[in-house]
Amino acid sequence: MAKTIRNISDRNDIRAWLAAAAILLVFCVTRVHADVTHTIEVDGRDRHYTVHEPAKAGQDSPLPVVLVFHGGGSNAGVMARYAKMNDKADDAGFLVVYPSGTGRAKRILTWNGGDCCGYAARQKVDDVKFVDQMLDDLAKRYRIDKRRVYATGISNGAMISYKLAAELADRIAAWVKLNRCVAAPKVEMLPNKDKEDGCTVRRETYRPRRGGAPVVLYVIKGGGHTWPGHEPSHLAGRRLDLGPSTHDIDANDEMWAFFEKFALE
Repeated sequence: MAKTIRNISDRNDIRAWLAAAAILLVFCVTRVHADVTHTIEVDGRDRHYTVHEPAKAGQDSPLPVVLVFHGGGSNAGVMARYAKMNDKADDAGFLVVYPSGTGRAKRILTWNGGDCCGYAARQKVDDVKFVDQMLDDLAKRYRIDKRRVYATGISNGAMISYKLAAELADRIAAWVKLNRCVAAPKVEMLPNKDKEDGCTVRRETYRPRRGGAPVVLYVIKGGGHTWPGHEPSHLAGRRLDLGPSTHDIDANDEMWAFFEKFALE
């Protein structure tokens, strides 16, 4: 038989204990899914990447991975706050990785995209090698689906994503095949959801021929140097005039809808 609580003091003790337990539970859950930064050594340099594990990550299935590269003069932390890919990861159930470039200052970093940009290009930093070794390290720390690794980025981060498409295609699922598309795209004007943002969006879909993969181009008329669907934030600690950001589409939603169709064979 359950023991009866006989006085106010007993009830207060029980309430205090339950409150403490609840706080501990919330703290533990938060810690499990907090963003974590890892460090590896590549060519004598300490290289860093930050991982966000989705809130609904399970133990049974390996997780897809989306690599999100910051722009030149920025860093992984700023990119996470700007792109807000963590929200999409929690909703869709994939792992987000924010790699950090290199630079003389800890927070002002660049990528070697070939002929750009800044410190990384001048020092000929091998960022493809970094990403290759980062993926090896990531696979040791997390249960990932190696067949479903995708790359995206903004500005200088988009440049390194293209370079990975050319030089690390065997590890990046969305880039693994030659496209072999038809010449004329299917053109769609997307709904102008926010007439106040000064932008319109046109989607051009290039269908693949047999054995190819599609190419989808979003043309944003009136848009700035921004992450669609998200307002420009404080990059590298200073406000930059990057122009307007369209609210007609959300880059994270569009990218994931594309990414999840593909996996390495």
